[in-house]
Order: sequence, then C-alpha cells, then structure tokens
Amino acid sequence: MKTVRIREKIKLFLSDRPRNTAEILEHINSTMRHGTTSQQLGNVLSKDKDIVKVGYIKRSGILSGGYDICEWATVIWVQDHVDDWAPGDPILLDKSFNNLLLKKPNTNNSPKIGAPIEAPPAREQPAKDLNNLNCNQLKDLLREASLKVGGRKQELIDRLEKHSLPRVESDPMYA
Repeated sequence: MKTVRIREKIKLFLSDRPRNTAEILEHINSTMRHGTTSQQLGNVLSKDKDIVKVGYIKRSGILSGGYDICEWATVIWVQDHVDDWAPGDPILLDKSFNNLLLKKPNTNNSPKIGAPIEAPPAREQPAKDLNNLNCNQLKDLLREASLKVGGRKQELIDRLEKHSLPRVESDPMYA
C-alpha cells in the first residue's frame, strides 16, 4: 500500500516538469510521514511504466568529485512536451526540453557549416548510429547535453550512449 502512495505522489510531483532523483527523494521524505529509502525510490522509478528517465544532470562535491543524477518525467509530460517521441524511444533532453536523440529533419537541404546534422525522427530511423557522425558532430551533441567534450571518437560515443540509455547499477540513485 505504501508503494502505491509513493508512486502516486511521485507522478503528481513530476506532472509539471522533470525532476532529478535527489529532488524526488527529498520531496517524498518531506511530505510523507514515513518517507522512503533511496533503494525503494529507485525501484519505483525504474519499474513504473508511467515514469521515464529523460536524462542526467552533473553534480559535483568538494570531496566526492563529479557524479550523475538521473532526471525523470511522466510519460504524459514527455508526450506533451517532446515532439516525435513514442514510448520505447530513447530520450535525452537538453535544458530546453528538446530530445537530443530525436531531432527533426532540416527542411532546408543545405545545412549551415558547423551546424549539427539533424536526424529524422525515431519512427523513421530506428536508432541513431553515432559511429556515422564525425567528432565535431558528436561534440555538439555532448555540449547540448552539458557533458565533457574531450577525448577520442570512441570515448565520445561511449559517453553519449552512457547518458542516453538507461543504466543498470546497484546504486538506487542511478536507477
């Protein structure tokens, strides 16, 4: 019964905009009498079909260094705010809530020099093959996601894939 109340409270909290795992945990623990553990929260977020992972934010601490925290949104919010998204499509939102993995095709056939190449929507193209992009295009995607842009091409691809696909880790903050 407690998990049902937690699910409903999370969905209500996420209905207006995406939130990160730490914000959700703080909200649940400050508004519910008994709160929740980070493990239980991670299980609820990762297993609920109405909640999707929409990206990551970078956090840094004085002693702990940098780490990523997942951002979550409801499926309804994503469908209302992200064009050309369908359940099951990968999603990585920038700060303006644009999906970096599902860019709309450019209506002008001659792209500007230095502009990132825009891919067709995921319904037309099953998955974006990052190997076909050059390093500058990969770095543009990394910049839009506020990620580190240094490294070799394979490192750039690995970093984009790591931040665009759901990760399975034992730490519930990454669930």
